[in-house]
Amino acid sequence: MLIVVIIVSVVVSLITSIIITKMMLEFLAASWLKISDGSYKRAQEVVKDVFNDHFHH
Repeated sequence: MLIVVIIVSVVVSLITSIIITKMMLEFLAASWLKISDGSYKRAQEVVKDVFNDHFHH
């Protein structure tokens, strides 16, 4: 019985970590596409704007 519980918890944690990793990769891919889409120069401006907004309030 204990072995079954251990196996189930291992499987659940594996599935969870796979899902989280997949979501993070999709997020990074989407961000990367947006940045390369809007060119490097534009990305720099966006980063500066966000930085200024964040630290000058």
